[in-house]
This record gives sequence, structure tokens and C-alpha cells, in this order.
Amino acid sequence: MKSKIKPLDSFKRNLESVQKLMNFDRDVQDMAINYIEKLHNSLVNVQNITNEQINGKRTLDLLKGIRENDSLRPRYKIIFNQAIVLLVSYFGSAITDCFRLATQIAVESCDKRVLDEELNLEIKELIDRGDQIGDVLGDLLIQKKDISFQDMKSTHRAFKKYFGIEINKDAIVNNIILGQACRHCIVHEGGRVNRRIIKQIENAKPRSLKPSVRENDQLNFSTEEVEELGGYMKDYVSNLEARISEYKNSINQVNENNASTIRG
Repeated sequence: MKSKIKPLDSFKRNLESVQKLMNFDRDVQDMAINYIEKLHNSLVNVQNITNEQINGKRTLDLLKGIRENDSLRPRYKIIFNQAIVLLVSYFGSAITDCFRLATQIAVESCDKRVLDEELNLEIKELIDRGDQIGDVLGDLLIQKKDISFQDMKSTHRAFKKYFGIEINKDAIVNNIILGQACRHCIVHEGGRVNRRIIKQIENAKPRSLKPSVRENDQLNFSTEEVEELGGYMKDYVSNLEARISEYKNSINQVNENNASTIRG
């Protein structure tokens, strides 16, 4: 069965939506400038109105100045912190999709690490799943085993336990840990760094995002930092998909070798 789960493609679409959100003010300004410029050109060239107070020239120059100087960015910067919250949420969804994909492969390939796992299920739950039990086994594992993808330690533990996929803790992972910690800080502490956040990121080194964070700092992300974090997350999901593909090839190879041994 060919899986319809495509974690990287979904994350890329979500990443693009975050980037559009961060540039919403610029898009609105560009749209206004475009329409007023067309109106101005029509009033000057068609109706021969040269008075700048009437033909929109002064309004056009004002809007262009605001756009060129990004004068509205400071009023919009609260959105950049919220973009971090969205990114971490979308990243968690992508990792969940990766786990579902790997579980489908494990079921189809009869990997005993997954097939031998015990789940406490009611008959009704199985009936409700119908013939799609293989497709939703990943969700059942997550639910029944209380697996969380909200921190990198538990994420790595889950993929190692069920699929033998080991992921090294590198600079990309450290930057994502920073992003996850900042998401919690923004949502629950209004962006004010406390001792818990410091503890959470103290071993997330080396990293390029906010390498120096102190207690009582107020978090303020820039668009560049949000895009940088999104890039790290995209690289991580891409690498995890590749590792899942390697897992599929390896488990299939083991099954083929076992079948050859039986036939021989």
C-alpha cells in the first residue's frame, strides 16, 4: 500500500503560510501602492490632472516611503513571536506524520518491534477503526503509549524504540530545542524568560539562534530568526523522512534474507 502521508510536503506548505503571515503588512502596502499608482497614472496621463493634491501623487509618495522604510514593522513585531508558536506547532504535526508513516511501514513489513507492542484497547475502538487499523496504528501508539513530540528528547526516544532510528543531537536539533522552549515561554510567560526556560536550553549548544539568553530577558524574534528556525525544522523533517526510507529498505532487506534462508 502506498502511503498518502507526506510530512515534508505538508510542512513546506505550512512554512510558506507562516512566511506569508509575517509579510502580511508588506503585502497590504504593496497592494495599496499598486492600485493608487494605477489611479495616479490614469489621472495624469488620461485626464491631464497635474495637481499633486488631486491626482494622488502625495498619497502615493507617502505610502512608498512607509514601505521602503518598513515604518509599520515595529507595530507588527508581536506577530513574529506568534510565528514561532505556529512553527513549533506545525513542526510537531510533521513529526507526528513521520511517526505515522514509519508505523505504516513497520506494520506492512511485520517489524516485531511494533507488532509485539501491547496496546490496551477496547473492542469498540477496533470496530470504529474498521479496515483502516494499519493506517491509524501510529495514532493508537501515540495515544496509548503517551508519546509526545513536544520536545526533542522524547521524539528521539520514540523513533529509536519503535523503529531503531537514532538521530544525533547537532546544531540543527539545538536550534529547534531553543524554538520549542521559546514557544512555551511566549505562550505561558508572555515572552519573559524564566529559570525553567534557561534550564531547558542550557545544553542546547552549539546553536546560532539566540546563543545568549538570560533570565528575565524579553523575547523578540525577527523575521530572519523565524525563517532561520523554519529552515532548520525543514532540514530536520527532510532528514527524518530519509531515515524512515532507509528503515523501510533495511527491514525489507531483512525480510528478503529471511525468506531466502527458508527457501534454501
